[in-house]
Amino acid sequence: MSGYVPLYTKTVATVESCLRLFGINICAKKTVESWCGALGGQCLVDVPGTNLTEPAVCALTRSVCRLSEAEMKALTVPSNLGLTILAVIPCHPSTGLPPSLNCSIPAAAGIDVTMKSRPIPGFVDGPDPDKEDLDRAESAIAVATTLAIALGSAIACIVFVTAACFALRRKGKGQSSGDAPPVQSSPTMLTSGGVTEKDMKMTTV
Repeated sequence: MSGYVPLYTKTVATVESCLRLFGINICAKKTVESWCGALGGQCLVDVPGTNLTEPAVCALTRSVCRLSEAEMKALTVPSNLGLTILAVIPCHPSTGLPPSLNCSIPAAAGIDVTMKSRPIPGFVDGPDPDKEDLDRAESAIAVATTLAIALGSAIACIVFVTAACFALRRKGKGQSSGDAPPVQSSPTMLTSGGVTEKDMKMTTV
């Protein structure tokens, strides 16, 4: 009778998000609950393989998806989804309602003037990401970046100190070798062992 009815869908899914930074994977799992809503109503659809149409129930508007049921329901209204009522006439016998009741004729993106179903541009709106998840992801990126910078700085300091120590040691060795006095070698005296006084006398004779 109103020409449309709200259609709600609840989806529960486990989402895993991963961040790869400097070869390190940082992953987190979370169960996400989302709600989608659209305005539906009577329409006509093509019968496959024929030129005929048949009555059906179609989505008359785009679907609005949000993370909470209350937010979704607040947006699933005609004024937000572009649905208007063209006319109010006695209900058609196909509705099963007595002709004494009035039925509304809607106009929306999902139907044409003949009430035939048609594609809806931009069919799904949302869901928007949770601000808490965005903040958590930004914090993880900030922590990983800070750790990477700190690690790089530490490695750079270690390399610098090691190079400085090596240079100072080489300089110290050079100074010690240059200041040392030259070593004077004493003449080598050749002696022959085992010569007795008797041998000397015999040699003199």
